Amino acid sequence: MFHVRRVVANPCFIGVATNPASCLLQSIGSWVDKWPTILSYDLADEVVSTGTDVNSIASGQRVLECALHLDLKDRSLWQYSIVRVDVVTPITDDMPFVQAAVIPPPLTTDAAGLNQKGYLDLPLPKTPPRSRVRLAVASGFGVVTTASTRNFGVCSDLGVQHVRSLGSVSSG
Repeated sequence: MFHVRRVVANPCFIGVATNPASCLLQSIGSWVDKWPTILSYDLADEVVSTGTDVNSIASGQRVLECALHLDLKDRSLWQYSIVRVDVVTPITDDMPFVQAAVIPPPLTTDAAGLNQKGYLDLPLPKTPPRSRVRLAVASGFGVVTTASTRNFGVCSDLGVQHVRSLGSVSSG
């Protein structure tokens, strides 16, 4: 666990990023244990202090975090938030906090939809993704993929920036 400082609004700085899904979460109410509640799960800020066992994040580091399903006391609308290391990632110095704060909702939604049992349960693709990779590269995206070692060359020829061995990827 570590503490993240909340930026206090002043004449020089104010930043707010609202998660558009909060309205939906409120109307569905499926994640709400008790009303009234605060639907404030996502934050981007600077780390104030860390626990002695935290090595991956340092005081003063800029981070984003998704506090989904954490206790009300751990959500992001407090002056100081206590967050878990496993739901935090560093952000670059040039990324504004208001941009970083809107990353967790789609990221966690995508991860849940693609990886959790009982959601999308997408089948593995049956056709080679050559045209999709070419389109992504031509659109200026950096493509990262997994492939068998025999297909590393094919991926490089398509413009893939980084290929990881399919056998080295954990399914966990």
